[in-house]
Amino acid sequence: MTRALHLLLPLLLICLPMPHAHAAPAEQTLVIGYYDFPPEIYTDSEGVVRGPVIELTHRVLEEAGYHAVYRQLSSARLYLGLIDGSVDLWVGAAGKPGLAEHTLESRNDLGRTRINLYFRPDTRPPRIPEDLIDKELIVLGGYSYSRDLSDLFDSTRMALRLRRTGTHDSALQMLLHHRADYMLGYQTPMQEAFRVAGVEPLPHLTLQDIPIRFIISRHARDSESLRDALDKAYERIGEASAGLPRPSARAGGPLP
Repeated sequence: MTRALHLLLPLLLICLPMPHAHAAPAEQTLVIGYYDFPPEIYTDSEGVVRGPVIELTHRVLEEAGYHAVYRQLSSARLYLGLIDGSVDLWVGAAGKPGLAEHTLESRNDLGRTRINLYFRPDTRPPRIPEDLIDKELIVLGGYSYSRDLSDLFDSTRMALRLRRTGTHDSALQMLLHHRADYMLGYQTPMQEAFRVAGVEPLPHLTLQDIPIRFIISRHARDSESLRDALDKAYERIGEASAGLPRPSARAGGPLP
């Protein structure tokens, strides 16, 4: 597979009934927070959450004996929910700054996420960081990056001018129309943006390759037991699926 986010495989993604984004809670119900990250996870026109991330999450929760209610949130509200306990679980990038002391991470990697630096075909591959000094960089509002990347793109130290936008589609158009020199983006939604725009994928440098895990609020009821249950359920599903690659075989590819 060459997709940026490699999840549990088609064998897992059998025709499961999809939960509505605002389904009523039930006994042993977990609040699952998410934000749109198409095509991996998104809310369709009828308000139903879709995508392989949700299919995988639903399958593992079902195996572990939990129900779920899904809440679409901004990234800031999602992180705050994990910190204050109003959100029990998120499927996302490991090692988020500010979440470590408030959350537990699953021991199993569900996939990988890549963060890339994109540039136009008429631009030579940049040397980092020297070629970024005094340049313009497009970044996506609502997405957070690791402390290492934030330090790398320190706008004050590098005289780097940041151009913010709300979607990967608009970021792509800004770059194509020479409104900035480079663009920072997650690989999977950028691939979708290329497809929608009908353009060839742009050249890029991969800056980070990050594990995707279940991120569990420490305020969730019996949070350590919940993590153990999800890990064991994931492993049981893997063992029951013939030919299922282990996480190391799926490395390569996002969830933010």
